[in-house]
Order: sequence, then C-alpha cells, then structure tokens
Amino acid sequence: MFVSVWIDQHLNFEERTTNRAESQHSKLKKYIGPKNYSLDKFIGSIDRFVRSQLTAIYDSFETSLISRRHEHNLKCFDDLRGFVSLQALDKLVGEIQRLCTHRIDFSNCGCIIRHSCGLPCACMLAPYLNSDDKIPLDSIDVFWRKLNLSPAIFVATEEIRCDSALEMFKEDFNEQPEFVKKNMLTRLRDFFQPSKTRIKEPAIQKNTRGRPSLKKQQKKRADAASQAPRRCSYSTPSKFVGLDQMESNQEPARHSSYVSTIPDLNEVPPSCYINPLMNEIPDMFHPYISHIQNVAGDRNCGFRAVAVSLGYDED
Repeated sequence: MFVSVWIDQHLNFEERTTNRAESQHSKLKKYIGPKNYSLDKFIGSIDRFVRSQLTAIYDSFETSLISRRHEHNLKCFDDLRGFVSLQALDKLVGEIQRLCTHRIDFSNCGCIIRHSCGLPCACMLAPYLNSDDKIPLDSIDVFWRKLNLSPAIFVATEEIRCDSALEMFKEDFNEQPEFVKKNMLTRLRDFFQPSKTRIKEPAIQKNTRGRPSLKKQQKKRADAASQAPRRCSYSTPSKFVGLDQMESNQEPARHSSYVSTIPDLNEVPPSCYINPLMNEIPDMFHPYISHIQNVAGDRNCGFRAVAVSLGYDED
C-alpha cells in the first residue's frame, strides 16, 4: 500500500507492476508449437501472436470511436465522446460518483487520477457538474486520446499548414461542373461565415408520442363538430358501444376504426347525429353504416379494431 501511494504520484496509467509484461511469456507459448520448431515456423508464430494483439487493439479503438454507453450521456462529456477511449470515460464516471458520494474538495481529494492517469480528478470535475460547461479535450492526456496506431507528432513541433489541402480543393473544384462549383462555394461560405448561412436548425416537435390529454381531445371534438356537416344515419341495437358513448370518447381520425354494416335498408333512422368520422368514408357507403366505434389511439389501434370486429372488447 505504501508503494502504491508513492507510485500514484507519478504518471503510470495504473500500471503498478510488471505483470502485464511478464504475462506475455505465457501468451506467446500458446502460439509456439513443439520444441523442435524451425526458425521460420517460430517467426511465423510470433507474427500471428503480434497480429492477434493488433486486431484486439484496433477493435478497442473502433469501439471507443463509435460506441456510446448510457452512463457516459453527461452534458460535460459532449466534447469527449468519440475522441477519448471508453476506459478514460469510465474513470471519469468513477470520479463523479466519488464526488457525489463523499464531500470532495481540494483538501481531501488526493488528485490520484490526475497524477497517475492524466485525467481530471473529482475536485476538478466539480465546476463542470454545477454548470453547463463541458470538459475540454486538452485536459485529457494524449495517452487516452490516441485512438490509432499512426506515428505520434508533438503539437508543439508540428507545423500545421493548409497549403496542400487548399491545392487539393482547387484541383477538385476545377474539375467539377458549374452547378457543383456553386454548391461547393456555398458550403465553404457557410463554414467560414456561419452567421450568414441559410441553414437553420430543425424545429423540435413539442407534441411527443402518446395519447392526447383530455383537454386536447375535447377541443378537437368541438372543432370537428363545428366544422363537420350534419349527416343523418340510423343505428340498430348491437353489442358494441353505442354512438352516444362513442361521441364521449371521440378522438382524432388518425388510426383504425371499426365499421359495422347491415343489409336491411327499410328500417327508418330513429335520429340524426353528427359524426366527424363520416367525412372519412365515401358517401356511397353512408346508408349502410349502422355503427362506428373509434378505438383508442395508443399505437395499438389496429389490434383493437380487429378485436372489436371479432366481437370482443377492444382491451
């Protein structure tokens, strides 16, 4: 424990022992065959061993680039997801849980993860949780941000120039037809002058899925009743819900409904009623309609309509 405390004051990425290096001996022996292997077979075994490790490393990189875990859906992680490894995000989540469980400040934090892993510790994460600010990518050590095996280049010594990229853009631009050139220039202008762009954010749908509230249903029924023309039809007694009950449960005509018919046209219609759903049915069928039941519009309306058609309750 004393050695662990002393080692955690230095950058080690939580590698406190030599077990990770020594375990490679047993892994390599699994790929090596009999003791009388020739040199070329021995080199081939080492090559397969290294390639298997590279495959696992590439898989972990791709997982960190495209995968998104539920516990990482924090607003302060918006600039980190897809740019740092999942292991680093897991460690930050652990620090946030430690911050929420205990009263952590600069005096009792310890800052172990900052010294040993190059990640923000609990006392550094507290300001981001109490505000809408996001954790900057520069606060994460490059060890967790390198998600490829290309040669690393220090940013301080790297010369960043755009001449080659602009030359490639000009060559591709000159080879395009006129309408493509206009489109490319429009996109380029939108990138450099975002305040003058014609692209607007999509409108957010405030009316989410689900059954409408009772007030909305009553308002829609009143609007439909005031706009719909008066139609006269007749109804016969049946085991289904009556028209007067249907009127009290009326909903917008956005889903399946059950319509029952009878062949007898000699019966005199006892009364007239206003039914907005009659507008959805062609006029030639109106004399044959004896009952309309509007089932509940809870995204299961098709099944409810089938159940009512078979003589069962819609539930």
